[in-house]
Amino acid sequence: MALLENARLSFEIWSNGLSAADSLALGVIGFGLMIFAVAALLIQRHFEKRAREKNQITQCSRTSRPVLGVRHSHMPCDDSKSGRLLIGQKKDPFLSRLERLA
Repeated sequence: MALLENARLSFEIWSNGLSAADSLALGVIGFGLMIFAVAALLIQRHFEKRAREKNQITQCSRTSRPVLGVRHSHMPCDDSKSGRLLIGQKKDPFLSRLERLA
């Protein structure tokens, strides 16, 4: 506990010694770091989205693609559907399982 108290006191002494220009400079640096962090996250999300789209294109080029809602199940890939699962043409996997159980 004494270590935490010493750290708090030393921070207060240091912050009391700062001038207005020093405080402004630290604020600008902090604001710049926040903008940099947001920009880095947006860039990372952009690259992940591009990789995911590239992966989906290669998955559809195969003969089958994964069926949403059913683990380890694949259905034939049709180029006209381009990776979309059309609800009207396929039954819901959960409801089909319930029908099989009943």
